[in-house]
Order: sequence, then C-alpha cells, then structure tokens
Amino acid sequence: VALVRLSGWDAFTLLGVVDALLELVASADAATQEDLRHALYETFDRHYAVAGDEDLPFAIGLLLYEMQDYEDAIEFFEASLDQHGPDAATEHNIALCEEQLGA
Repeated sequence: VALVRLSGWDAFTLLGVVDALLELVASADAATQEDLRHALYETFDRHYAVAGDEDLPFAIGLLLYEMQDYEDAIEFFEASLDQHGPDAATEHNIALCEEQLGA
C-alpha cells in the first residue's frame, strides 16, 4: 500500500503489485484493509482510462472481493464492463458477489 501511495496513486504501480496484494489482503487486519481500500479509490479516481490499458477496475474488484466488500466489488466489476466490454470472468465475479450478498 505504501508503494502505491508513494507512486502518487499510479494505476500501473497498483497493477504491478496486485497479485501480491491478492495473496495478502484477506489475512490483513482491518486497518490495513481500510488503508488499501483508500488506496484503491484514490488510484481509480486519478486514473484516466485509455484504449489498450489493463483492466484497473477489474483488479480493484478482485481486491475488494477478497476483503469481502461485495457491494463495492460489484461497482468496480460493472465499471470494468463499461470500460472494457463484455467479459465472462467479470460477469462470473459479479455473480459470485451477488451470491455472497444473498447468502
């Protein structure tokens, strides 16, 4: 999280460390998860999507899902669909979130 903060909330930096974050986020304490959540929103808010970019909203959705923040994860998965078009993995993740919310 500190690396993303130091990068000035750079999307490419976040995307570069997303796999490591996915491995660690579920076991992180609440304060660390909240710090990450802030970093995710700051990065997304400052990012200007252009054609050919990696799918930042999808990556953020995955992280939020791992933090069990299913409602916000859905919002980012839907933003992924808006920016990058239909995708089976994104639609599957939305269904998983909805299933968790219905449970």
